[in-house]
Amino acid sequence: MAQYALEDGFLSSSQLDYIREQLYFYLAKVRPNAVSLVDSWEFSDIELRSVLGRRDGHVYPNLFKWAKSSPLNKTDVLPSVTQYLKPMMEKARQSKL
Repeated sequence: MAQYALEDGFLSSSQLDYIREQLYFYLAKVRPNAVSLVDSWEFSDIELRSVLGRRDGHVYPNLFKWAKSSPLNKTDVLPSVTQYLKPMMEKARQSKL
């Protein structure tokens, strides 16, 4: 987006530099309280589609549990692999011979 602002003359490069500096300055101020700020909205991990911001500190066991329950991990290989990718890979392999 910044590129368009420069190209169209809405902002100068020095203005963009200032915006970037201020952004990083305020992000550094907010970062120590980021988890508390997000928690204050009481979004669940499901709503955020994330298990990373856990209060209990058990991020990786819960991430693993979450991944195992994903529909993408119900089978070892998705049907589309057998249907589409495998024939393409075999054809490519045969053309190299």
